[in-house]
Amino acid sequence: MARKSKRRANHEGTIFQRENGQWIVQLTVEKLDGSSKRVSRHAKSQEHGRMVLATLKEKHRHGETVDGRITVEELAKRWLSKRKGDESTLDSNQTVVARRIIPLIGTRKCDDLTVDIIEQWIDALKMSGYDRKKETFTAPLGLRSQQVAFDLLSAIFNYGMRRKLVRFNPCEPEVRPRPDDPEIRPFTEKECGEILSAVKGSRIESLYHLAFSVGPRQGELFGLQWHDVDWANSTIRIERQARDYAGHVTIKSPKTKGSRRTVSLADSVMAQLAERRKLAVKEGRARPEDFIFPSRDGFVIRRTNFGRRQWKSLLAKLKINHRGFHHVRHTAATAMLREGTPLYAVAHILGHSNSATTQKTYSHYIPSDGKIAAGKMQVVLNRMTS
Repeated sequence: MARKSKRRANHEGTIFQRENGQWIVQLTVEKLDGSSKRVSRHAKSQEHGRMVLATLKEKHRHGETVDGRITVEELAKRWLSKRKGDESTLDSNQTVVARRIIPLIGTRKCDDLTVDIIEQWIDALKMSGYDRKKETFTAPLGLRSQQVAFDLLSAIFNYGMRRKLVRFNPCEPEVRPRPDDPEIRPFTEKECGEILSAVKGSRIESLYHLAFSVGPRQGELFGLQWHDVDWANSTIRIERQARDYAGHVTIKSPKTKGSRRTVSLADSVMAQLAERRKLAVKEGRARPEDFIFPSRDGFVIRRTNFGRRQWKSLLAKLKINHRGFHHVRHTAATAMLREGTPLYAVAHILGHSNSATTQKTYSHYIPSDGKIAAGKMQVVLNRMTS
């Protein structure tokens, strides 16, 4: 009669002896499609069976029992199906997978990918931006978009390694797209003054004052509505963003939980918003749900139109070296840090999920503690000697 061992859970394995005296080792593992399969091996004895089982489990733990037949597309779709979180982030992940990963390397077997292939993929990424005239993805792609695609592919492979679906992650850190020079180029105070003077009296003058003072993301600016303003407490609530992709504008939740925030505003900015509201009342667009900075037809401002028709032409007119509107956000952040605003406060104002992100991004613009202490002590000494 066969000797049976006590039933164990999957991935724990079992050893038993058949009626003919032969010892059998079995281990249940996960297949590529998510189902389970049973791996069986013969053993000379129970003790030998324990050794065989330990070897099987160790190989499985390191992915050595995986056959590598899964493709990048299959792995990416499995990763997407397990994702949880903010709706806008999930939508962005799906878009990157559909536009940047599957068309270029989706049919390749995961275990066939090498660092050289990843570098070739990055080269192809550089010309996978959306060309509006041709309505194809053949335009130059920005560095940040390249980095997002790379980080996403790396996360997909890390998921595959945890699930024993792939043996390794070919996305080595050293091949991650990097800038040739620093991307952060804040505007000087002189340039800021010229920009604010140039937009004085325009219907979106307050947009620029708000942007330069607290640095909201461009989509957050365009998504602001009148009920977000707290006139009594001089604050504004940021809890949505306008997203412009491939010709369509949608209103989404902010980037992260930390992006939902209430920000205090300077008196001059509140005064600018009050003037903007007077104009909104005349235009009949001052209801609580109306956008603070709508287009002339009352809809959400399209990011691409704003950048091309207003921002780019404004900088050209003032003969200021062109930088994307996002550098206004960098300008606000660096100005706050240089004035000694605590790092955690700047992180909150910018909507970063934690201070580490702010510190990493603007480390070169944070005054040293020694200089801050010296400045504060000078104030104390001035009081002592006055």
